[in-house]
Amino acid sequence: MKNIFVNSIIVAAALASVQGAMAAASDTESALATITVRSSLDLEKVNDLNFPAVSQGDPSYTVQAEDPEAATFTVAGEANASYSTIIEEATVEMTTDLGDIPQKKIVVDSFAHNSPEQLDALGTASFGVGARHEDILADQVAGSYEGIFNVTVSYQ
Repeated sequence: MKNIFVNSIIVAAALASVQGAMAAASDTESALATITVRSSLDLEKVNDLNFPAVSQGDPSYTVQAEDPEAATFTVAGEANASYSTIIEEATVEMTTDLGDIPQKKIVVDSFAHNSPEQLDALGTASFGVGARHEDILADQVAGSYEGIFNVTVSYQ
């Protein structure tokens, strides 16, 4: 009887050991899927880039991003969020009339901005965009010239 009792204990211990080993062979844990949807990022032009008046034969001129003639923009979005600022064009042709001859075109390049690329605690920021216009030809056609450049802001 003692032998049966000892054998029963051994069998019970072996069975418990096998069940424990089987339980340790796999395990399941749950995880939560999350996402944060930020408010949209809104870019608004306040002022256009306005070069000062020039005369035929004048040299190139640069408007700095801090200058009053610079284009200015405001950005609104999520408080304290980081964003990037991209000026999409490397060069822009300002034209007058149809811009069909070189004397009716002025190239603008070297675009630069002074964007902080960080929204403040209220979720806003402001910045300027400047650029350089090329030399004015001695026979440049008189008139008003304009061209379009694009600025894009994106959350980082």
